[in-house]
Amino acid sequence: MEEYLVTRAAFEALQRKHSTVIPKGFGIECGRGWVDILDRFFADLERILPLEAEFRPRQIKEKLAGLRIYYAIEPRVPDDLEQAIRRLAYLAEARSFHTCESCGRPGRVWSRSGFYLTACDLHAKERSEGYSAK
Repeated sequence: MEEYLVTRAAFEALQRKHSTVIPKGFGIECGRGWVDILDRFFADLERILPLEAEFRPRQIKEKLAGLRIYYAIEPRVPDDLEQAIRRLAYLAEARSFHTCESCGRPGRVWSRSGFYLTACDLHAKERSEGYSAK
């Protein structure tokens, strides 16, 4: 329960810091170890997003050991800006494969029976026995 509260507090702080791009109450479905990755993504996004454009996150979650960022932008922005925003999202997603989802330390992808996890050695062992480095 304590870990859940710490994670929830971390995501609430992230929302307050980036309230122009993260709607109040929007749920992010990943571990607190990726908060710094998301903080950097949103800070970079806020720097390039025009004031008249609205970033609408659809879903931000862990999937197959990596971060996934699904979103829409209204109204449509020029193609070069859309590509720059997509590159920011891809970079955040790529960073997640090298960052422990639980604590934010350097990590790697682990697998067990078709389940994948990005974790440091400590959290891979804590989460369950039988994980092997991918």
